[in-house]
Amino acid sequence: MQINRKLMLLLMMFTAAIIADDKGDKNPVFRMYGGDLNRNMTASATNAPVSWDPETGENILWTAQLGSQTYTNALPYDGKIFIATNNEAERNPKLKGDRGVIMAFDQQTGKFLWQSTHEKLPSGMVNDWPLQGICSTPFVEGKRLWYVSNRCEIVCVD
Repeated sequence: MQINRKLMLLLMMFTAAIIADDKGDKNPVFRMYGGDLNRNMTASATNAPVSWDPETGENILWTAQLGSQTYTNALPYDGKIFIATNNEAERNPKLKGDRGVIMAFDQQTGKFLWQSTHEKLPSGMVNDWPLQGICSTPFVEGKRLWYVSNRCEIVCVD
């Protein structure tokens, strides 16, 4: 019995050492919250502007109309920007009303590329507050985009 405990303790220490040594991928596919397991949110860009002016457009590459409320971070990946919002800026006249929306834009030009929309839950504000839209930041892995819709559904777009 004593040998089993010592063996178990040794195995646990070995496993902990392996886990502690994992520094994360240095060239990650994971693009959220700093890009790797360290979650360092410091930008690595050089010569980034320290000021900008929305009125004159100084140091602004492009702007895009989103919904009236956005709670998530924009996710840049593979030349595109993904962001979650609501449907107050109806881009498709066939999809009217309050919805949760994921939008995709071209990273260099700001051109609108596509959107994925989700109707509100029929129970109303008890489970799906009006105009709130999608509140989860998207996640990209390879060619697939993942997010949680306003209907509490995990969605994968490819």
